[in-house]
Amino acid sequence: MANKYNHQESEAKWQKHREEKQIFMFSKDEKKPIYSIDTPPPTVSGKIHIGHIFSYTQAEIIARFKRMSGFNVFYPMGYDNNGIPTEQLVEKELGINIKDIERKDFIAKCLDVVDKYKVIYSDLRKSLGLSIDRNRTYTTISPEVQQIAQSTFVKLYNE
Repeated sequence: MANKYNHQESEAKWQKHREEKQIFMFSKDEKKPIYSIDTPPPTVSGKIHIGHIFSYTQAEIIARFKRMSGFNVFYPMGYDNNGIPTEQLVEKELGINIKDIERKDFIAKCLDVVDKYKVIYSDLRKSLGLSIDRNRTYTTISPEVQQIAQSTFVKLYNE
């Protein structure tokens, strides 16, 4: 009698393989043509649901197809922690009110709470085998992303 297929064992094996081989990692030094995928990052609201995954199905199919077609795929994924759902999550989790705290202090608290959810979201993406480059994550409230957005708006305004 054949052994019964164990999906948890099999998935753990392939997750380890993908991580060890860094199969989904983008390299600036690669000589292949670059194909870039820019998707809106999910809002960190504390409520993960199947829609978070369904929304990336199309991009996932394209990323894999482009890799198989010889492209160096740039497919980062971030966390949208710059909005009302994240603010509400922070207020609820920490039992605070945004109106009673300095802006810079509230942003710091947002970053702390989001760090917890980054692990949860990352583990989910990993368990599903999403082919994002896990070495290139970002948050929308980070200084680097804010600078990119601001310089883009200035450029567009000037044009």
